[in-house]
Amino acid sequence: MSASPPQYSLWLLPRSDHEAMLVEHVARLSALVGGTRFAPHVTIHGDLPLSQDTLVALAQAIAVQVPQQHWPITALQAGDHFFRCLYLRFDDHGAFAQLQSAVLAQCAT
Repeated sequence: MSASPPQYSLWLLPRSDHEAMLVEHVARLSALVGGTRFAPHVTIHGDLPLSQDTLVALAQAIAVQVPQQHWPITALQAGDHFFRCLYLRFDDHGAFAQLQSAVLAQCAT
């Protein structure tokens, strides 16, 4: 039986001046609900069947095409799904759709 190739997720990370505050909130809320701490992030796409080198090149190409984003948080939500146990809701943004489309286009090739 051969091992499956690794799959990666592509994330957006918070601005450095917001990261510490978000890490603190995640730690506090995780402890409150008995959950696991995680790095604050926005998932562009998960479980990508791309090599690490291809994914790095894709991320670099996307980074120069889409300027830094500033999205206001509209809600704090929780769910039963492991990877969406605690999350912030944002309004739809064209830039996020552009990021997802670029990733999906690379996966289709």
